[in-house]
Amino acid sequence: QAWRNKDKYYYWPTTGVVGFYALHPSGLNGVKEPEYKGNGLQIDNYKEDITSKYTDLMYAYTLGTNRTTALPIQFKHALSQVEFVLKLEENYPDVDFYVEEIMLKNVDIQATFNYVQPSSIGKWSYNSDNQTDSLRYSDDNLLLSSNAAVYSSAMVMMPQNLSKTAEAETSIRISYRMVQADGTEMTGQLVKQLSGLQQS
Repeated sequence: QAWRNKDKYYYWPTTGVVGFYALHPSGLNGVKEPEYKGNGLQIDNYKEDITSKYTDLMYAYTLGTNRTTALPIQFKHALSQVEFVLKLEENYPDVDFYVEEIMLKNVDIQATFNYVQPSSIGKWSYNSDNQTDSLRYSDDNLLLSSNAAVYSSAMVMMPQNLSKTAEAETSIRISYRMVQADGTEMTGQLVKQLSGLQQS
């Protein structure tokens, strides 16, 4: 059985199986092409696209025998999904609160990803001194209330242990805008340290 790309044909071997690796997206944010190994896949220094909260990294591996039908490939997520849940502690009848920005400070956005068979999941290798970048989620139309929790749209980030060091404590910073009934506007920020929590 043969298959081809735009340049040439490829053929199934007469014995054994063929391993297929796949990545999404194919443009790896400027990182060089992944290195394919005999039993795995490695992406050196993958860097998250901090301009988009939706840019995910997905990978897949499957073994295929000689066949004439389609070969199914099941993708897995290499990054973690983070969702923010916000709610006012008390009611402010004459003031509306709008979230303008949520920032996670002192996190890793660059690391090396390895996927090696027969493991069912990939692993990240970090530079322990590099937890100094920030991820930002912006939405100036997120209206808060005391009646119900508000879930912001999810963002993705590398799974990691949040920093415990005094020099780079991981924190969440919420920038908000207050609009009073007479139209007066004020801005403020709320900062909370997240040291010691684990991102899975």
